[in-house]
Amino acid sequence: SLLAKFVDGSLFSNLSAVVIMMNAVQSAISANEQIAGRSISGPIHAWEIAFMIFYTVELGLKLWVHRLYFFMNSDRWWNVFDCALVTLGLFDVISTLDSDAGSAGSTQFAFLRMLRVLRAGRALRSLRALRAVTELRTLLTSVVKSVASLFWSVCMIVFIYYIFS
Repeated sequence: SLLAKFVDGSLFSNLSAVVIMMNAVQSAISANEQIAGRSISGPIHAWEIAFMIFYTVELGLKLWVHRLYFFMNSDRWWNVFDCALVTLGLFDVISTLDSDAGSAGSTQFAFLRMLRVLRAGRALRSLRALRAVTELRTLLTSVVKSVASLFWSVCMIVFIYYIFS
């Protein structure tokens, strides 16, 4: 269908990569404001909500097009990662909006405030860009797969050092 061609096309994946990079910049600005002790302004909250809307629509479109195959294809682990990030992001936005609203109705979402610890998940959103950059993805995969060899190499060096000491 036309929607499947759009969702699986390069235009949609490039748009997603650009939005992810913009979100990374926005997250850096937000973190800088928080570290400096300044309150986060309205435009930063608005951008955060806009990014979450985009990610939710993106995930919804992909689920609509691929259905259960979304969790069974070659990118299944990236897709599960995306689902987790969007879910955590939605909880974060809801808890932020609830805390900004004040005490009225805040008891409904009191449990969501505990999820503020999961704000570290914002930093993980930048990893989504790895899907779009094939060379970087290949490099990351090779580094991750070589960790076991590195571990055994270090063990061997320690063993040799122990023997000759």
